[in-house]
Amino acid sequence: MAGKMGNGAFAHWPRPNISVIGYALYLMINATSLWGGVFPFLPDEFHTDAVNLTFTLCQSIGFGVTFIATMAASYFYPKLVRRTMIMAGAIPLFLGAFSLIAALYLPGLKMVFVVAAGLLLGIGGAGFALAYQRYFASEDPDRGNLFLLLGTVLAPFAYFVIYMVPPAMTVYVVPLIFVPLCALAATLATNTIDFTRQEFQDVPREHPRVYRRVMKDYWKSAVAVGGLGFVSGTVHGTALSDMNMGGSINIAAMVGLFLAAAVLLLLWQLRSFKVDVRDLVLMAFPIAAIALALMPFLGQQGYLVMSSLVYMLFTPVTVVMLLQCAQITRNRGVNPLFVFGFFGSIVYLLQDFGFVFSFWVGMQAIDMEGTQFAISMCGLLVLSLSLYVLRGGVLLSASDILHPDIVEFTAMRPGVHHQAKGQDLIEAGRRTAGLLDAAPEGAWQDVAAPEAQAAADEGATLQDQAPKPRANVIDVSPVSEETEGNYRDRISRCCRILQEEHRLTNRETEVMEMIVRGNSVAKIAELFVISENTVRTHSKHAYTKLGVHKRQDIIDMIEVME
Repeated sequence: MAGKMGNGAFAHWPRPNISVIGYALYLMINATSLWGGVFPFLPDEFHTDAVNLTFTLCQSIGFGVTFIATMAASYFYPKLVRRTMIMAGAIPLFLGAFSLIAALYLPGLKMVFVVAAGLLLGIGGAGFALAYQRYFASEDPDRGNLFLLLGTVLAPFAYFVIYMVPPAMTVYVVPLIFVPLCALAATLATNTIDFTRQEFQDVPREHPRVYRRVMKDYWKSAVAVGGLGFVSGTVHGTALSDMNMGGSINIAAMVGLFLAAAVLLLLWQLRSFKVDVRDLVLMAFPIAAIALALMPFLGQQGYLVMSSLVYMLFTPVTVVMLLQCAQITRNRGVNPLFVFGFFGSIVYLLQDFGFVFSFWVGMQAIDMEGTQFAISMCGLLVLSLSLYVLRGGVLLSASDILHPDIVEFTAMRPGVHHQAKGQDLIEAGRRTAGLLDAAPEGAWQDVAAPEAQAAADEGATLQDQAPKPRANVIDVSPVSEETEGNYRDRISRCCRILQEEHRLTNRETEVMEMIVRGNSVAKIAELFVISENTVRTHSKHAYTKLGVHKRQDIIDMIEVME
């Protein structure tokens, strides 16, 4: 399905598919039902305090419980959730939307339908989020990241276009047209997933150490994002008492999504770079803290502006969080539903706590200034504690220093024939070693497929195969990140050059370097705390991108590099 995007500056990027439109529709549907409280298109008289509180609490419960349940199911019953996520999103969203409509026409059962609508829309929203995240994580990094960002860029346009539809029609258009279209797009995208890949065939209970390591490495990042989520939840709760504020929060969220995705796409076109959700939280922290500190002193309009700014900060962080969850899945070979379920459980649970707190404060008969002050101070406290957790505090561990799952964006460069170049390097290396003295051209190439050769070599080491003049060929220590111009030795430098030339990911490069240094599959799996199948997957991808068939080929490439 990879292709070209037209003939312009982005022509060398993969061609978007139906998942982009489907994901944009999902974000639009979420915005019309979740961010502004109850559907912003329902009559104003429907938005009573009791309805808003009941709906949002139930929606929060449904959303959070779905993430927790999916995380648990993906660990204990991975086959059960493999193909059920689409209907788990579409049916509850459809029924939830019609429950709200039923509440309009059956006032005697109004609160019953409001409860049902909140739970169903929460479950449906989480189900679709998990389904699309699983799809993006199943693609290679370029395609998966590109499709997610393009869908995010399109979502604000879909959201603002829906305001052109008369409100009386919108409440029917969403469940009857947009929800089925979103489900159809998700189904078509899911049908392209290769469920034979390592992360989908993985049986978590066979190597729990890998999954425990994921949680150990990332709970601090999740809590840090959750700190911003708590603050956004307090803003959400405050917005329920003012529909104008709710609309402003929606617009701010959409603007934040658009800016985050558009900036990442533009940077990606211009240069290679890496982004980590932890760094983004650190960048957002001072802005969010200043906004919270000023909120009680700027009057109602100032409070609205600062609240919108705080929510706008949360949305870009969640975009990077999604990208990083996909990266963790690819790097560690773990179930994508487990990773996103883990992050979502913490982040959205803290967001729900923020909502409940702000609504509770508003019911304590405090004047408006007192309410705003209490919410701001509590938000600052939680934000500061989450920053303390992120920075390590007294719990800093070695795993916090080595963080290999940063999201990588390698600038697209058209017209580079990496495989041919790799074969030229191999041939030059073998000639340098005197291995092609009398062989006819092409006779050195291994006829075995990369997968077969990798399987045949998986238990071997390269102690006898490594070039003798090179020192320190065997090294079993984990590969750490190098900064530009600062490498451990020549092997590290050459591996990073190959990474840039052949578009290898960080983890593929790390595995390749460990192979060159003479480590077996089992040893690499132990060092990186991943399964042996995941090591084989990364090595196979590296072989394919380099255009080689076996380990000695990589050594030959490195041997002739300057």
